[in-house]
Order: sequence, then structure tokens, then C-alpha cells
Amino acid sequence: MPSVLSSRTFRPRFVGLIALLGLAAPAFGEMPKVPDGFKIRLVAAVPAVSYPSQVATAPDGSLFVGEDPMDQVGPADKPIDRILVFKPGAAEPVVFAEGFNAIFGMLWHQGSLYVMNMPNLTVLRDKDGDGKADERTELFTDMGVPAGFPNMLNDHIVSGIQVGMDGWLYISVGDKGVPKATGPDGRTIQLKGGGIVRCRPDGRELEVYSSGTRNHLEPNLSARDDLFTYDNTDDGLGWWTRVVHHVDGGYFGYPFDYHDRTDKLLPFMADYGGGSPCGGVVYEEDAWPEEYRGRAFWSEWGKRSVRAFRFKPKGASFEIADVVDFVQPGDVENFRPLDLALSHDGETMYVADWSMGGWGEKKENLGRIYAVTCVGPPVARKPRGADSDPTPALIASLDHPARAERLRAQRELISRGEAALADATKALADAATPELARRHLVWTVAGIASRSPQGAAPLTATLKDPSADVRAQAARAIGRPALRSHLALQHPADGDEDTCADEADDEIGDPALEPEMERRQYRVQDHRAHNAEDDVHQEPHIALHELFRGPSRDTADDDRGYPPYTVYVHFLSPSTTVIRAQRCKYSSSRAGRQTWITRP
Repeated sequence: MPSVLSSRTFRPRFVGLIALLGLAAPAFGEMPKVPDGFKIRLVAAVPAVSYPSQVATAPDGSLFVGEDPMDQVGPADKPIDRILVFKPGAAEPVVFAEGFNAIFGMLWHQGSLYVMNMPNLTVLRDKDGDGKADERTELFTDMGVPAGFPNMLNDHIVSGIQVGMDGWLYISVGDKGVPKATGPDGRTIQLKGGGIVRCRPDGRELEVYSSGTRNHLEPNLSARDDLFTYDNTDDGLGWWTRVVHHVDGGYFGYPFDYHDRTDKLLPFMADYGGGSPCGGVVYEEDAWPEEYRGRAFWSEWGKRSVRAFRFKPKGASFEIADVVDFVQPGDVENFRPLDLALSHDGETMYVADWSMGGWGEKKENLGRIYAVTCVGPPVARKPRGADSDPTPALIASLDHPARAERLRAQRELISRGEAALADATKALADAATPELARRHLVWTVAGIASRSPQGAAPLTATLKDPSADVRAQAARAIGRPALRSHLALQHPADGDEDTCADEADDEIGDPALEPEMERRQYRVQDHRAHNAEDDVHQEPHIALHELFRGPSRDTADDDRGYPPYTVYVHFLSPSTTVIRAQRCKYSSSRAGRQTWITRP
């Protein structure tokens, strides 16, 4: 449906009040500049909203705004931040929740608002529909450095959150890092410096995804779950604002190696000198012209603009095809965009303008929210479905041009569990099913397969799909622990980790396993060849690394530092993973402990 936060709903009430009181808002006629075919309008400013640091939207058209007075008027060590919600048709905003540390990440996901307010990752729900959160859960209370001395300035912190097609949360971490975070399942991580961490929406299976970056605020995910960040500069020491394509296990060199040990790190895509990139989105919806679809947008606080990047494949990664300054300050004094959010219908991009031009500018009455919409020639759009649709209709929606609609259908199919499994696996195996739908069907089946052994076999078969993109998604999905538990070739006997390692060594030469090993080796080589030939958007090194959780990267023999391609799998079970690869590196893992055995 169209965005309900129309100018008719909000402009007279809030903008008129602003003008009457003479507060810090642009005069009428003074608006940031957008490209031809687009319109920008002021949604709200002080006193309706102050110090906006984050924006997020819900499917019903609600707009959530995170306010961060901690980093404006302070105090910087007290949880005084809050969240407002602009409900459809409401005359004024409501305080949705309050009592937060600095709010620098917000995501609406399946009926809940996730709020990153370091060191807390908080989940809020409005169960009675009154516009106020009445359920509050702290998934993490140690995700980063606590507020207060020496952290009296909330920069370089844990921040933006996005959810992938795989159903996991991806969280941006600045170089204050994560000293130690513990999930609800007891799993812990530590991240020194910046990077990306990920977990399930309930906080389980927390892990470090990538490391060696500095101070990005948004993990922008593409339609294929390729992950990009736009990092801040290190103030003239050689780490400029840079766009990075993150990969699972990737290390990018900050702060120790990016000057002198570039052989130890993955390259960045491009850098852009000084600046301060902040929150962003990838436009994967269908309401705007094709020119803007697939672009990664970031707010650039330092350069006073919203920038839009087009990526194109380059080998195993990407390069920048072009960059557009999508929103420019125009005549608006101190336009300082800090975050972006898309309405779920894809029609509107909301821009949080912090209005503060430097950490020393502690002022009252700052902040604006803008909305950007397309007003050019009408764009042909495909109708959207509903969660009540029958299973075949939901599967058809997986080919919708709008990512939000595809993800809605995928989640509903997963929620139906085994009742939807037969139709989903049949469609996944059918080459007539559109490729885009098969890509989402991989994660649909994977979502069900975590509860059903019947789901793993179709994903294994998908490693022979004619599409390299679909094969790569299948490899990613099979690599997740819940699926590996259904792919056991043989379960070792009970025993301690040393016994398991010995058993693994004994089984390596078992002739009975050779046909299975050869079949799996062929699949790996086939997957690599097709990726190289088709130049697809997935990194084959990473897909295989995720699939097999293979040898140590320190002994890998490829130039990117990932496992070799010739891989023999002997066991895949909940308790033990044994892998043989080039260089004869073996791994045996038992009950969360790991032993490495090296052979000449």
C-alpha cells in the first residue's frame, strides 16, 4: 500500500508548529536537492522529533525514530535515549519506548523492533497495539563497550542491523570492538577492532563474520546477501572512507596490517578520501525506476549527502560501477544525514538528519526527518500477496521484484513447516521455477530442514542446479550447523576428542567411503568451474568455506587465503566434522572443542 506518512498527514501539524515557534528547521522552500523525477519533503522536526539518530519502518506504515540526546546535550553516560513512533493517520508521534543507551541501530523484523544501543541489543514488541512497547527483551547486554568512562563519546560503536535472506541478523561493529559477548545459548565471541558479527534473531549461534575494519555503521545486504560497508576515515593516516565487500571469515587489515602487510588481508573496493559514512539501505524494491534498483545507499554525514553506489562483479568480488549523490544539501543549512530507512512498500526513503556538524556543537533543538519519493513516470509494479495465500501462491511470490515481498513469502512458508516442505522442494528441483524464486527456495527449505531430516537431501541435490547463483546459496545453506546435523555419512562412536581424532585418522583410508568422497569432490570442482565460467556474484571460496568449515586458512594454497578446492568429507554430524583437503589438513571437532592434526 502507499506510504501513509503523507505530507497531508504530517506537514501541517508539525512543520507549521515549527515555523510558529521559530525553531531550527529549514524555511519553506529550502529543501535538500534530489534528482529529477523525485520529491523530498519534510516529515517532522523539533519539537516533534529531536536528535534523530535512527529510522525504521513497519509493514503497516509506522515510522520509528530513535532520538540520541546522549551525544548532543548529554549526559553521555546515562540511558536517556528514546524511540518515537509515527503511526498511520495519527496526529502526532507517541513515545514507543525509552531508557536506552545511544541508539545507532534499528530494525523491524517479524513483529519486533530490534534496537542496538551498545552494549545492549534490545527487542521490543507492542502486544496490545497501543503504539507503546509492552514487552522488552535484552538479547545481549555485553555487545560492545558500556556507556560511561572511558566511553564518553558514542562513536566507533556497535551499530546498524540488517537481516539476510538466510534469516540471520548481521550487525555492524566499530573499532571499539566487542570485548566479550555471550548469547542466550552460552556461545561467546570477542572482536578486537571493527567488523561484522551475526546471530539468529533470538541471539543464538553468535559468531564473528568478518574483521579488520574501522568504523562503519551499516552492513548493507544485497539481494544475494552480499554484504557491503562504507567505512569512515582514520583522519589522514591512510585508511580513507572506503567501500568493502565483506566475506565470511574475511580480514581487512585495520589497524595492524593495512600499511605494511597487505599480503595478509583482503582488498577494499574503492576509497573516497575524508568523510563520515553512516546508516544506509540497499534499494531492492520495485517502486523506483530501474536506474536505482540494486543500488547501495549510505548517508554521508561528513559530506552532507546521501550517496548511491552501483556495484558490478569483478572476479570473485565487485567493483564500483558508478556513484550518484542522490540527496544533496541544497540550501538547507547544516544538512547532516545520519540514517536511512525504506517503507515496506518501497515507495519512500526516510532520511534522519542529525543537523549536528561536529562533536563540539552541543545544541538544543536539532533534528529533522525527510521523506524522498519518486514522482516521475509511473513504474509498472507487480501485485503483492498476503500471508493467508495458499502455498503455491507464496512460492510464486518468491519471484517478486521486491525483496521485502520475497522475504515475506519466504518467512510465511518457513512458518508452515513440513506442511509446505513437499511443495517447496518440488519447486526447488524444477528448472522451470524462476531462478530468483529458487534462490529463496533454498533458504525456505533450509529454514524447514533445521527441523526436518527430509529437507537436507533436496539442498544437496541443488548443488547440481544449472544456476551458479542457486548452487552458491545451497552451499551456504548446507554449511549451517542445523543442516550439517542431517548430512552425516557416518557417526563416530562416543569418546573424548582425542579418540575422535584417532577414529577420523583411521577412517581416512576406508575404501567403503571412496565413492562418496569422489562424488563430493566432483561437486566441489563443478561448483568452482561454473562460478569461474559464469562470473556470478557469489564468491566460490566463501561458499565452500561455509559449506565445509574446512582447513585452517593459514595453510590454504590459494591467493585469497581460503581453503583449497579438492575437499573430501568423511563425517558431518552434530558432534564431529572431519574434512580432508589438499595439503592433507584434518579437523576433528567434539562438543565445541577442536583439535588440528597436520600430515606431511
